[in-house]
Amino acid sequence: AWYINRAQIREAYTRSTIQRKQAQAALRSGRGEQWSLQLKEHPVFYDYEGGVICLAKSSDTKTLFFDIPAAREDSRWYLYMNGDLYRKKWEWLKLHGSGVLTEFFANGDRLMGKGHIFYLDISEAWDAIHLVLGAPQDGDLIDMPFEEAKKTIERLL
Repeated sequence: AWYINRAQIREAYTRSTIQRKQAQAALRSGRGEQWSLQLKEHPVFYDYEGGVICLAKSSDTKTLFFDIPAAREDSRWYLYMNGDLYRKKWEWLKLHGSGVLTEFFANGDRLMGKGHIFYLDISEAWDAIHLVLGAPQDGDLIDMPFEEAKKTIERLL
């Protein structure tokens, strides 16, 4: 498998190394923040044609919003596809200015049971969800409790 895919593996490694160096430089110069989240509840995922929207409980009054593109350049997509976003601890860097999320890791024990995954087959559904949540950017905290955010989206769908 390595021999057949060696060019793609090398390309992914090179891209990852460059992104890591850029993220570390931004962090050292004060242009980024390191985030971590300890999950106690399953996140919810809303698949759509271009990727997946993820909501996770951050606190009693805030919900974490991720808009994960279906691209191999984003490590979260790979973690989502192989089920590792059900791990209890998430860590990532968020760069100021660009708002890019990088160096995303999910580790720790798996949350027990299955989380909720929904498929959005209507292109307008993504726009409606984005609008009703206050037009958050990737990695933003929404000023809405997790359960309320889930119920709001369920009403839309």
